[in-house]
Amino acid sequence: MKNIFKILLVSSLLTTTLFSYEIKFSKEFSKSIKQDLLVANVSIQVKKEDEVYVNAAVSKFAEYITSFSGDVEKNNSKYSVYPRYAYVNGEAILKSYNGNLEYEFKSKDEETLNEFLKQIMLLKDGQDESVVIRNMGWQIDDKELNAIFDELRLNAISWIKDYQMTLSKKIGSSCKIKDISFNTNYNNYTPRVEMTSLAKVGASFATMPKLEQSNKDVNYNVNYILECR
Repeated sequence: MKNIFKILLVSSLLTTTLFSYEIKFSKEFSKSIKQDLLVANVSIQVKKEDEVYVNAAVSKFAEYITSFSGDVEKNNSKYSVYPRYAYVNGEAILKSYNGNLEYEFKSKDEETLNEFLKQIMLLKDGQDESVVIRNMGWQIDDKELNAIFDELRLNAISWIKDYQMTLSKKIGSSCKIKDISFNTNYNNYTPRVEMTSLAKVGASFATMPKLEQSNKDVNYNVNYILECR
């Protein structure tokens, strides 16, 4: 009798396994949010044969930047002064000393950041010094972006739970969530401007276009696998 029961149990399990099937599909969840973080990368270069001058000039910019107390985040600072040689007939000849200072600035206050950049450009003195502002544009703050992904992830889990129950009722089967995988689809790049300091700094800065602060879609592509039997 026990052997017959075991055979029936194994047969029942095999039948259940044979009639189970998987449903795989994807769904995108998205949210539109206003870009509220203005980002600018600034490169300052000084080139002259006088090493003392180069060090002093680079320090001038660095001191102003570090002492600025406005609402501007300063990241990824790089400071270097090095000699540049030219080789003539195998002999190294000093051409100049090059000084470089690089920063990434972030602020949610456009007026403050623009004034800060303007003052940096006004520090430029002569053709031996240059200030280049690259990739200036609006982004979504990383903390806010992570919060959005958390929200979309919860929405995706809540949705599949409701869908699982609805599907089970419609097809008369028991469907369970077997797997969920999340794929972010977000590019933080936005159209940006670049400008270089000119002889008339005030004029060059005044012509910088107003940057549009627009909304951007944050998308989350979710892959689901349901097992029904």
